Amino acid sequence: MKTNQMALGDKNQLLGFWIFIKDEASARWALKMSGVVFLISSFGHLVGAMLFLLAGDTFLGVFCLVMIPLLIFFSFRLRNGDNKLLPIFAAYLFLISAINVVAYFITPGSIAFASLCLNLLCSFLVLSGLRGWFWLRKQGLS
Repeated sequence: MKTNQMALGDKNQLLGFWIFIKDEASARWALKMSGVVFLISSFGHLVGAMLFLLAGDTFLGVFCLVMIPLLIFFSFRLRNGDNKLLPIFAAYLFLISAINVVAYFITPGSIAFASLCLNLLCSFLVLSGLRGWFWLRKQGLS
C-alpha cells in the first residue's frame, strides 16, 4: 500500500464514508474518494436522461446528457489531483440531493427511497472531500 492511500477500515475513516482530516494524506484521500461520487452521479444522470427523454421532457434529458461527460471528466481530474472545481460540482450534487429529498416526500416509493439513501451516502463522501479541500487550502497546499 502506498503512503498516500488508506485502507478501508483505517482509523481515519468512519465506516468508509466519513473521513477524518488530520494531515495532508487524509485530506488528499478524502478528495480522491469524493471523485467516486461524481462517477456514481454520472451513471445516475444517464438513467435520468433516459427516463426524461422517454417521458418527453427533452430539456432535462439533454441537460443530463450534457452533464454526464462533465461529471466523468471532473471525476478523473479529481482522482488525478486537480481539485480546483470541487466546490462548484459539490454544490451541484448537494442541489441534486436536495431535489431528491423533496421528490421522496412528494412521491414516496422504493425507487425514491433507494435514490434518497444513495444520495445521503454520497453526500457524506462529498462533504469529506470538501473538508479535505478546505484543509489543503488552509495549509496553503493545492
